[in-house]
Amino acid sequence: MLRIRLSRVGRKNQTFFKIVVMPKSGPPKGGDFRDEIGTHDPVNKETVIDSEKARGWLAKGAQPSDTVYNLFVKHGVIAGRKREVHDKDPVEPKEEKPKKDKKEDTEKVKEEEKKEDTEEVKEEDPEGEQAPVGAGEEKKGLEDLDLTTRIINALEDEGIDTVEKLKSKSEKDLSEIKGLGKKSIEKIQKEIK
Repeated sequence: MLRIRLSRVGRKNQTFFKIVVMPKSGPPKGGDFRDEIGTHDPVNKETVIDSEKARGWLAKGAQPSDTVYNLFVKHGVIAGRKREVHDKDPVEPKEEKPKKDKKEDTEKVKEEEKKEDTEEVKEEDPEGEQAPVGAGEEKKGLEDLDLTTRIINALEDEGIDTVEKLKSKSEKDLSEIKGLGKKSIEKIQKEIK
């Protein structure tokens, strides 16, 4: 199938096109074309079309590209309405979210945390009395101790993430943990006493 299309021949920042008839599978620049039927200079806004050749190729079944079709309509080679031509796919505008003040957000989070800390979820006791959930079951995390981050990371790598678990380990168990030396073990023992 033959196509009437633009073939770029201009230099960088000086675009210039030939209007050529070529096979549809031809390359976008250059390549073998059957006939040149005009030129298009978008910089100087000049277009020259040989109407006789253009109508002859259209009669033989050559299909113009959308841009060439619009040029033909504009210069009276064929009658009709112009086609919509877009360089890029239309992009839907993004919905803008109202900007929030970071200070307000952090204050809200802090207030919510305070509410959660002060509220106690209560659970029914077998005798019908109300008792706070977790009463007497406080589990202290390693962060509650005065230990370095390196020591805490070494302990957590071994699955020791609470003070309770740490207290259940002997000095020998602690010495086998990678990353803990004598001074680290002494610091741990001092903190859990």
